[in-house]
Amino acid sequence: MKRVLLSFGALVTAISLHAQVSFSVLSPGSIAGEYDFEWADPAGGDWATPDFLTPNTNVQGFLALAEDGTPGTSTQASGHLLTYEACNTLINNTDMNPNNDMTGMIAILYRGSCNFSTKALNAQNAGAIAVIIINHSGDPVGMAGGTDGVNVTIPVIMVSTMTGEAILNELANGPVEVFMGNKQNLHVNDMGAKGGEYIVSDYGGAHSAIYDGFTPGIQVYNFGSADNDVIVTCTITSPGGTADYTSTVGPITVLSGDTLSIFDGNPQDFGPWNLGIGNYPAGEYTLTYVISIDGQVDQDMNDNVYSSTFWVNNEVISLSNLDGSNMVVADSYPFNADVNYRACMMFQEPNASALAARGLYFIPYADTSVFPLEGSEFIFYAYEWNDTWVDVTNPGFTSFGDYVQTLDLVTTANYVVQSDNETEQVQYSDFDNPFILVDNQRYLFCIEPTGVANDVNEISIGYDGSIDYDGNYGIYLQPISPVFVDDTWYTGWSGISAPAIGIRTMDPASVSLNELAGFSATAYPNPAKDVVKIAVSDKGNGTLIVTDLSGKAVMTSAVDFSNGQNTVNIAGFESGVYIFTVTMENGAKAQFNVVKN
Repeated sequence: MKRVLLSFGALVTAISLHAQVSFSVLSPGSIAGEYDFEWADPAGGDWATPDFLTPNTNVQGFLALAEDGTPGTSTQASGHLLTYEACNTLINNTDMNPNNDMTGMIAILYRGSCNFSTKALNAQNAGAIAVIIINHSGDPVGMAGGTDGVNVTIPVIMVSTMTGEAILNELANGPVEVFMGNKQNLHVNDMGAKGGEYIVSDYGGAHSAIYDGFTPGIQVYNFGSADNDVIVTCTITSPGGTADYTSTVGPITVLSGDTLSIFDGNPQDFGPWNLGIGNYPAGEYTLTYVISIDGQVDQDMNDNVYSSTFWVNNEVISLSNLDGSNMVVADSYPFNADVNYRACMMFQEPNASALAARGLYFIPYADTSVFPLEGSEFIFYAYEWNDTWVDVTNPGFTSFGDYVQTLDLVTTANYVVQSDNETEQVQYSDFDNPFILVDNQRYLFCIEPTGVANDVNEISIGYDGSIDYDGNYGIYLQPISPVFVDDTWYTGWSGISAPAIGIRTMDPASVSLNELAGFSATAYPNPAKDVVKIAVSDKGNGTLIVTDLSGKAVMTSAVDFSNGQNTVNIAGFESGVYIFTVTMENGAKAQFNVVKN
């Protein structure tokens, strides 16, 4: 789960070594291309699989769906194909294994109810030359060898749910051929790049009031055995379909096995795409990188073109893409929690004060055939992230949790799901107190499934898998989308970095007018364990009513605010979120949430 902290400039050798390893669909053309994956690495001693870090260690072949004759038990992916888990001896009689034989084929099957190595060994014993495991719930993850790993001598990789289902859909129509492994010197002329090693827009949904473009960049590799001259072109196409930005680097000679880092500040860079705030028309933009060899035909075109889309709009800030209605989108719902889970997005902008934060959009998920989403609760948090580090290379820090020590709660909100039909649909809630954003302030916006109707093993939050911010993370060295899982902070989910969380904005003047006209109250610390102090913008006596999220009153008390504050004992409250309502003698009223740890 935890991402490696990297800088392309400092770790070129290590990155180049791993960049030689790829997984590609060669045919049919409708799904041909390179895909993200994880592989069973023998370096840990729990696998006897081939070492993909060794040049020319690879496998190419056609796929066959593995069948053991038993129904699968995992329920996180869609469709009947989930039954193919290969936890028992294969029988090789599926309608998508037309040869009725696994010999010489690459087995494809689902992650599920037995160890990865057991599946792989069953496929190996049936004659398979490699194994592709489809994750049942999101992006690929690392695989431990378990008890059978030391007996598995064929390559084993894992792909995402989306990648796997796209492949299986094509396999139902005919043969699918793939390549996996180390491609260095496999061809004479072969230039390319890797997913997650290029710069994308800072936002999938950028707000026109603060957005001022970015500087593109990409890491290029010479995978071929020959030295060649590379040409790299970057274009950004506007909503009108015209190329507003085009920049070309090259031809530049790159030696076999060497790299070319085209990033801001390097000897070779594309230059900035900065039109000035307010000069980006609303709509969808497309960023495209194209890699070619001067005077030669590239013999592997699967890693020569990379594209990413993003939107400019006038209301929402998000890391995910937006749809035509400026709503966040999701295609993946990762989760791996037993106790608690928060999905977050960082926000920091020099012109942030042009906007105020009103509330959050998000996309909840549960497999409602096995677990009801209705009645589940989600808590929204807006934090000022006030730790003083500069970037994620801070000396002396041993884990990402060292970076997340000072989160000052600004406001909260809660959302209760009304129907199972809300799964995979955009939902929204206003913050209890909208607030004006501060220039250059680091914020963390988080969403947490919580409450007695909930189970963190079953409920998750949507992510947009079409955008990969790993390149931005590696160059800028700033967190993108931290997650809090089982009381531990991580930099994010492996291979997926765009939570479908959208900050709905509003005019700061509206917030200022409301603050001047109304009465305000705040609580600190928040979250709190035993006592909480309430500070009000007036003085005098008042009444405090505390309710839980179901509306049940758990405390009603007269309070003395003659000094503008009062202390409330909440030690007897159960852990959860409570709604505090303060009413002064003059009728002024304020309401806010308090989190009890």
